[in-house]
Amino acid sequence: MQSGPTAVPLATLSNGQKTVVFQGMQHIGSEDFCKSVVFDLEKALADGYTLFYEGVTPVAGWPDLTDWFNQTLRGTKQVLSAGYKKMAEQCGLSFQLNYFDPIKADMAIHPSRHITADANFLEMKTEYDRLLREDPAFAAGMAAKAAKAQRATSDDGDPFALFLGIVAGATSEQKKLAGIVCRRVLGMAVSCALGEENDPSNRIIVDFRNKRLARYVDESKSDKIYITYGAAHFPGFLAELKHRDSKFSLRSVKGVRPMTLPDEPHLAPSAVGGAAK
Repeated sequence: MQSGPTAVPLATLSNGQKTVVFQGMQHIGSEDFCKSVVFDLEKALADGYTLFYEGVTPVAGWPDLTDWFNQTLRGTKQVLSAGYKKMAEQCGLSFQLNYFDPIKADMAIHPSRHITADANFLEMKTEYDRLLREDPAFAAGMAAKAAKAQRATSDDGDPFALFLGIVAGATSEQKKLAGIVCRRVLGMAVSCALGEENDPSNRIIVDFRNKRLARYVDESKSDKIYITYGAAHFPGFLAELKHRDSKFSLRSVKGVRPMTLPDEPHLAPSAVGGAAK
């Protein structure tokens, strides 16, 4: 029985000169999934890969745009990482960044092998302002989203937030049972998020960043790149990369489940050393 999304992609791409591994991520997953990804990253470093990470960054000397990003694009005041950590704690799952200490150690020694291949907040705000000026449909969509957010309370329409409120007061035995239900609720929430194609914010949060990632890969001097990025980015990233370089093709792809039930065995990714050679 599946828990959560069917799978996240683990794909290998190549244009004949560069090999690119894309490990789709879900910010919250089973402990085995998080550990197996870190294992593969360490193996990738040993095999000479450059690691590309997701992560929108601030710009020194400019006002902090974190609140703008959360409230305007995401429609919430909650800090993203804090929300993920809370979900993980209540569900008996793991927040992915909790397992990256070995990678951080190598990053301190070999910073050139670790690239944040993403847009920064200022670039996203600039693109957002451009679309507001030049695309009436985008402007109307964002106005409708803002009006809807203003009418709603912080928990309205968010089944996961409501569920966490219930679990918070449960006994240890009730929380054990809730851990199973929690994976289902989280899985539905992620699946719904991946399907929100009509959300105008995706023009910035997904599409714009896919273009940035494809540009990083295309312009990189490294011939072996291992990417860890949100699973929802993969289809758009692949299309953008092929648009920049038509020689890129999908060499292999398989699905990896980021969440399992408490007693369910997990299939580890093991990309490096296999298809990523």
